[in-house]
Amino acid sequence: MSQAESERYVGDESTYVPLSKTAVVALLLALAAAGSVINSLLAFLGPMAIATSLMALYVFRRKKGALRGRKLAVVALCLSFLFTSWGLTRMFCHRWWLYRHADQYTRDWVKWIEEGKLAQAFAHTRGAGAKNPYTGQVEAFEGEEFFKTEPIKSIRSGKGKLTKPRYLGILETPSRAYVRISYEYVIEEEDGEERIVPVMVELMRSYHADRNRYNWYVNQVN
Repeated sequence: MSQAESERYVGDESTYVPLSKTAVVALLLALAAAGSVINSLLAFLGPMAIATSLMALYVFRRKKGALRGRKLAVVALCLSFLFTSWGLTRMFCHRWWLYRHADQYTRDWVKWIEEGKLAQAFAHTRGAGAKNPYTGQVEAFEGEEFFKTEPIKSIRSGKGKLTKPRYLGILETPSRAYVRISYEYVIEEEDGEERIVPVMVELMRSYHADRNRYNWYVNQVN
């Protein structure tokens, strides 16, 4: 019997030191957590791996010499921290990118309306220039009727400006992302008073790999 094999026994050869199942599970979860770097839907695996690794280390501390696999638990803990931090960083950077580009697109879209480029603005509303029209507010996105509704009607005056955005949330599916942003459109009246028009915009970014890939569309305006 080799030295490595003999270390599996304590006292005499009839006492076997088992491998910690918790440590093995922790390592498997840590390896699976690598998927969270690619798919944010797997982000829950990282915290699970961390918790399982800590549990395994706690068991080793309580049962000194009664279990093998402490190194597996340590490796699992390191890997789970690595993949969890990597996945969270990627997710937050991706969300920040979506918010930043959605805000810039909204400001460009509002500028088109202020400058009277209504056809261009309407072409970038969901259902007007995209395939598979959205079935929500599309009925209101028809011709001049869309631009007669608030807050679009107030924006057409071209006498105001958008305030800093307040980000309301992001919803992502495999094919697209929806970003909600809230603004205030501040209009200075002739008497010097300011009129504030609340604007809530929902934008959609398509992930379809065709000629319109990564296009933004204004999905709803309230």
